[in-house]
Amino acid sequence: MMPRQQVADLREHAQAAHLISDADELATIVTTLLSELDGARQREQIVRGEYGALLTAARATIAADQSSEAEPLTHLRWELARHGQLPTGQTSPMRVLADAATTQTLVEHLTEHTPPAIGWPCTGCGTAMLTPGIDIAIPADGRCPSCSTAGASRTSALGVSA
Repeated sequence: MMPRQQVADLREHAQAAHLISDADELATIVTTLLSELDGARQREQIVRGEYGALLTAARATIAADQSSEAEPLTHLRWELARHGQLPTGQTSPMRVLADAATTQTLVEHLTEHTPPAIGWPCTGCGTAMLTPGIDIAIPADGRCPSCSTAGASRTSALGVSA
């Protein structure tokens, strides 16, 4: 994938080539950009296919659960394991959700696109947390569980009641 700076450089180069009427240089830039666009389309198709496989596994898991199958999570476990995303036995659901929220925030900063109500930053450490109203509600103090626990530990160590 072409870095943003390279795209910006090509844009400036194209503007300069246009100003001096250099058709050969403009053709080279267009070819480069079309090649990048083709690669982006191929990557999008791969992502769409993987999303479809994950969605199918999730739907099969729900259907298996509704049919009272002995191991309804088999389909989802297999799909997650195929991508190396199966959580370990010690991973808490809250940690998985927090990691997903952090990843989403990082991706949004890369694309400079911020959809509404992504989540909330912890007032203690600034970590991006889960979307309010969907996964969990925003705590009254605006702090993540780690900061709330750490704050409670510090308060009890100082002998102050919470």
